[in-house]
Amino acid sequence: MTAKALLLISVELGDETNVLKKLKSIQNVKEAHLTSGVYDIIAIVEAETQGKLKDTITYQIRALREVRTTLTMVVVGNENYHPIPPVDSGALIQGKGATDANNGNLSKPPEIHFPK
Repeated sequence: MTAKALLLISVELGDETNVLKKLKSIQNVKEAHLTSGVYDIIAIVEAETQGKLKDTITYQIRALREVRTTLTMVVVGNENYHPIPPVDSGALIQGKGATDANNGNLSKPPEIHFPK
C-alpha cells in the first residue's frame, strides 16, 4: 500500500503559477491545483513508503523558496476502511448495527427509525 497525503500550500503573492509548475514536475506529486481562499494550491502526494512521502514533502515541496506555509493531511484509509463505527445519535436502526442494516452494504444508508 502506498503512502498518501493531501497538502494545502500557501505561497508568496504572484508565485502561484510558478510553484504549481514546479510541483507538477516532482515525481511523487500526483495532482496539483490552484485554489482560492487561505491556501493557494492543493496537492496530492503519493510515495512507496511513509519515509519517502515525508522526504518528498519536506525536502522537495516545503523547501521551495516561494512556499510560505503548508498544511499536510496524511491519508489513513479509504472508502473500505472504517476505523470508527457510525454514531447512532439516539436513533434505532432496526435493532442492528449500522454496518449490518444493509447486509454490510454502506453505499446506501440504513433505514433509521427515531423513537417517539
